[in-house]
Amino acid sequence: MKRISKALVLNGVSLLLLGGCFWLVLNFWKNGGEEKYAELFPTEIKVENDLSKTVGLGESIVLSFSVPVDGEKYVKESKLEPSGRAKIKYEGVNRTLTISPLEEWDLETKYTLTLPEAKNNRWAKIESRKIEFNTLGFPQVQAIFPLDNSEEVLLDIESPIRVELKEAAPEFSFDFAIDPSVELTTEVEEADRIFKILPIKPLPPETKYQLTVTATLKSRKEKTRQIFQSNFRTLPEKPIAWEKDLSLRVVQAKKYTRPKLFLGKYIDINLESQVLVIFQDGKALDAFVVSSGKRGMETPKGDHQIYNKAKRVWSKKYGLFMPYWMAIISDGSVGLHELPEWPGGFKEGASHLGIPVSHGCVRLGVGPAQTLFDWAEIGTPVIVY
Repeated sequence: MKRISKALVLNGVSLLLLGGCFWLVLNFWKNGGEEKYAELFPTEIKVENDLSKTVGLGESIVLSFSVPVDGEKYVKESKLEPSGRAKIKYEGVNRTLTISPLEEWDLETKYTLTLPEAKNNRWAKIESRKIEFNTLGFPQVQAIFPLDNSEEVLLDIESPIRVELKEAAPEFSFDFAIDPSVELTTEVEEADRIFKILPIKPLPPETKYQLTVTATLKSRKEKTRQIFQSNFRTLPEKPIAWEKDLSLRVVQAKKYTRPKLFLGKYIDINLESQVLVIFQDGKALDAFVVSSGKRGMETPKGDHQIYNKAKRVWSKKYGLFMPYWMAIISDGSVGLHELPEWPGGFKEGASHLGIPVSHGCVRLGVGPAQTLFDWAEIGTPVIVY
């Protein structure tokens, strides 16, 4: 009987203790204990993507947790708005939640990912959280040459149309067009960001043109947009006294140019006629049409000489090659050379011979440039007037 009473007393005490503990836990929870417990066992959620930038159309959003969590709840109850077809996957080993588009995110869209309230592996509460991200938009033009509404424009391989994007856009293809329509050639100077565009043939003088740049998403051809438009007017035609027919002008120059030196070789360059005549011992041997520096960047007049020669040099300043180079200024800033060409192989300027369009150098056509290069020696006088 004493044993039964003792057992009943012990059980009663145990029940009171359990009840007291339960009451303490209940009150602890009611008075902010859950939040305090979560503070004791916190869960940090880190977004691995740089959401200060736009998210690529095929890019996954990756969240990493500092401790293991109820991944199944996140997979089932996370919401994406506007609703899109996305796959949500939790990897317990890496403690990551990955949200991937089944195909691609919509272009230029702001998404909101809402994570549900959940628990970590210690049953500590994790508050619901919203994560916003913006998807890739159409590219933006940051700089353009010629500027909008420019007058007296003369496009040339050293001064082509130049379109510079705000940032590289490898996901897009671009169409460059001018109206009235002409055939254009395009060179990429900096991968997917800077483009140089040039008409295959010279544009008629004193004509207004409209430049249009259109971007198309490569993965969705129907996603296309005009991203830029500007206008420019070409240089007016200037009357000249020399023959307009360049073949006749060369004959004219060779016949009527009077030698300025009578001993040895020298090169005679007439900026007005845009013709170069080579002399030896006072006799004109040959003449070639050239293209000298344009207005504001004129080829320097005066007595010069050939300072150095190279069959093919690279102009870092303009991003092109200059075949059969011969410097006529000691610092190498100005020289004689064949029509320049871009790294892609496009050579432009034959149709500009006879017109001052360069940035100071004197250009010769294919053939004459090599002839002059082989004929002239370092130290050969060059007279420009």
